Amino acid sequence: MLASEVKATLPVSVVDIITSAEWKGGDLIQVDSEIARATSTDLVINYPWVKAFVMRFRQSVPSGFFCTDVMLELDRMFLEKLLWPTQLGDTKQIVAAREGNRIKRLIGGLRALWRSSTMPRIVVLLSFFVLVTVYLCLFPEKMFMFLGCFSRRLPAKC
Repeated sequence: MLASEVKATLPVSVVDIITSAEWKGGDLIQVDSEIARATSTDLVINYPWVKAFVMRFRQSVPSGFFCTDVMLELDRMFLEKLLWPTQLGDTKQIVAAREGNRIKRLIGGLRALWRSSTMPRIVVLLSFFVLVTVYLCLFPEKMFMFLGCFSRRLPAKC
């Protein structure tokens, strides 16, 4: 199941924070713009959330409804602690839809970057994954910046 694959790509420290009592929700997927196409920076920041989707959908972009269902299932796997309505009138379904549509846009942005690249395509993808991996190995303290999911609500111990 894709939700379990997404959970497996998340670092242990992120899972610990989500399951802790201090976690009170927030945007999981961080993008510069809700309207414009996702950029390479958006992809690097949200790499752990997008990786499993890209591995499963290598030739296409999943629908926003499918991504929403994956986020709802992921919330169930985290014992209803992943998605928290933070705005007035929000429900878990609305929050899951917002996050699912961001994932869809990120995958679409990655495909657009892939198609428009003047470099050989395999070099583009390999350089993206190598860049993220090397940076996180060199600077593990920057993990939360790259995950993008705790930028507003980091617990005091982090």
